[in-house]
Amino acid sequence: MPVLRLQKELAKGSVDFIYPDNPKWYNPIISNTLKTFSQPVTRALGGTIMRPKKVGGGIDNIRRLAMPLGFTPVNWQDRVDKHLTHLIRVNDTLNALELIAMDRADAANLEYHVTQHIASQQPALGKFTLDPKLPHDGVAFMLATINHTHLLAEFNAFLRSHHALIKQLHKQYRIRPPETILNDLRDQYY
Repeated sequence: MPVLRLQKELAKGSVDFIYPDNPKWYNPIISNTLKTFSQPVTRALGGTIMRPKKVGGGIDNIRRLAMPLGFTPVNWQDRVDKHLTHLIRVNDTLNALELIAMDRADAANLEYHVTQHIASQQPALGKFTLDPKLPHDGVAFMLATINHTHLLAEFNAFLRSHHALIKQLHKQYRIRPPETILNDLRDQYY
């Protein structure tokens, strides 16, 4: 489900847990003070996704930015408010990448690993990358609940006791820490 819908379903009681979530995220549906969060399951890198040939063009070249519904353009809000960048709301990451591929958006504010996975599944769309000099954030992805805090305690214990397994899963699925990705991209493009 889209992030906003997850929050609505948790508030209604239709689901017991939601993932991903983070207490730092803006949430107009349900106060984060009512939720209990797990320890970070993984860390993600959200940022400015574009065609590799556009990396280094600078923020002034981003006039149309795609962003999935339910996400807040925190790093872009000033430019959006000043009408320097037009925000294009999309249903999901694939829609955002399609807009870039059709040159209807200059970039998108998306998660790096998700972008790479979808691009690998849709090779006709072409290549996408993150510009490390444009707005980006490393963020923890956590499991959240309102009513099942006892299960979150068990989940946190699992995360601690199975650290090697989680590390192996990250390696198997090529999930790298944000700092590593950013360093690799800086070396590649700058």
